[in-house]
Amino acid sequence: MIVKRNKKNLFFRKILVFVDGSKKSDKVLEIALQIADAIGSEVEILFVHKPAIALNFRYPMSGIGAPLIPNYSQMVHDFNKNTRIDGKHVLIRNYNKAKRIYPNLEVKTKLLDGKPALEILKESEEGSYNLIVIGAKGQRRLKPFFLNIVDTVVNNSNMPVLIVN
Repeated sequence: MIVKRNKKNLFFRKILVFVDGSKKSDKVLEIALQIADAIGSEVEILFVHKPAIALNFRYPMSGIGAPLIPNYSQMVHDFNKNTRIDGKHVLIRNYNKAKRIYPNLEVKTKLLDGKPALEILKESEEGSYNLIVIGAKGQRRLKPFFLNIVDTVVNNSNMPVLIVN
């Protein structure tokens, strides 16, 4: 197949790439960047931080309503803050890698909070993307969670989804 660089007739003008910080998502980014470079597309690298929810645990039958785990709410707050910072680092690392390899490529990053599959779908529609690139597998500890993301995106997207294995 011969691909001609022509932004007026370009089908994949904007590519949305979902990364999670894993080695597998590095490969996802590399594939998306190769496609974008070949046809002159814009790329947005997306990381979605799924906040942990502070549950209101109490001692059963205590009658005093003492927290089950001291400082639990603060622990959850700190965890969310740290994982969001980790997400920013993932985006910075991936942006720098993209610009180092393809300095003339238009690359942006975005960090969102929420359920990853829903945020990917929402961002793909709102940002007028033409292609979503996502990995078939994510971080090992999140495997069932990640497969659910891929399944939800594929089954609910109104645009092509490239799944990188």
